[in-house]
Formats: sequence, structure tokens, C-alpha cells
Amino acid sequence: MAVRASVARVAKIDSSWADANVVARAVSTNAPAMPLTDWELMQGARERALAVRDLLRGQRLEAEIYVGLEGGFHSISIEGEWHTFLRGWAYATDGKNGTFGASPSITVPAALAKKVIEGRRELGLVIDEVSGKR
Repeated sequence: MAVRASVARVAKIDSSWADANVVARAVSTNAPAMPLTDWELMQGARERALAVRDLLRGQRLEAEIYVGLEGGFHSISIEGEWHTFLRGWAYATDGKNGTFGASPSITVPAALAKKVIEGRRELGLVIDEVSGKR
């Protein structure tokens, strides 16, 4: 899990994180299954963090930090040529204040991007189809 791996790395340089307890929960959001814009990605990450906060509070549990992650596409036109990137967004909040962070982006081949965007399909399903796994 990405969050656990990140906490372990932070603990190597800040010992106060060594005893951090990561509690993961799957939550639903209004984000599309395959977000296609930074707005959808950021909104999905924020919704996930707040949904986890609400879920845990409903179980009478608290956390110092609630984190939501969302992955998908970001497309941009440069001089009439479209470029699509795979990227992730995170939203971390203490329940009152929050902040966003983004992963590095990687170019998605145009043929794959077209299948995802025009077919409104998830990237993983398209990759499986193209690679012959499905």
C-alpha cells in the first residue's frame, strides 16, 4: 500500500513516525471510475480523505491525518497536439485543514488514451485488453 510505504520512508528520517498506525478503508466517492481531469482527480482525493474521516468517526475512531488518493488522466493541448498523462493526486487533512499533493506524471500512448477517453473505460481494463490478458 502506497501510504504505508510512504510512512515507512518518512519514519527513517523522522522517528516520530516510527509508531504510526495506518488504517486503510475503501470508500465510495462521486469521482468517475477513470478521472480524466485534474479537477476530477483532486476532488476524488479530497472526497476520499473526508469519507475516511467520516467513516472512522462513525466507528468512534480518530486519526491525526486522513489521506485520500486518486489516480487518472490529465490531458493538455500544446500547439494543437494533445498529450495525456497518467498521474495521481493525494489530499491529506487533519479534519480541519487540508492540502493537496501530486505524483509525477507519465505520458500515456495516444492509442491507449483514445481507448480510455472515447470508450469511457478504466485504463487497467484497456491495458489488459491490449496486452491479451482479457
